[in-house]
Amino acid sequence: MEKSEDIIECFEGFDLIILVADRPKVKLALWVNEAIVSLNIPLFCAGLEAQRALQYTIIPGVSGCIECWRSTVKEEHPVSYEMLEKRKSLNLTGDNTAIAPLVSVITGIVCAEIVKYLTGIGELTTVGNLKLIDMDTMTTKISETWNKSSDCTICSSINR
Repeated sequence: MEKSEDIIECFEGFDLIILVADRPKVKLALWVNEAIVSLNIPLFCAGLEAQRALQYTIIPGVSGCIECWRSTVKEEHPVSYEMLEKRKSLNLTGDNTAIAPLVSVITGIVCAEIVKYLTGIGELTTVGNLKLIDMDTMTTKISETWNKSSDCTICSSINR
């Protein structure tokens, strides 16, 4: 896959996308973002960084998309944004430190969020939120939050 159109072609007719792929890290997230908005389906995403897991959900028309999130970071944390842009330009991917037990934990957490979405039973906790899960203490916290931007070039025209 090399562009959002490839993802749209593969996932047309699906109810949602689960993103857990590692590479190409930034490009893949941007391609998937464009695809979910075009297909108007939610994205459930998770990943691992050594002893912590990260999870977020985007629902087009409900939450901001990845581009909205990037705009929020650019506005509120310009140094972090510049670091992300540099990583993207250098195509830095980071190390894959996932081990099976931790993958199983985050898989269960993501599946629980998907079940809540599909059944409408329970409150979704990661829509427009980046949740961090500390695998040493099994504590969670919302580390970043973003809203839908009215001038987003990707999702501003989508309503649910």
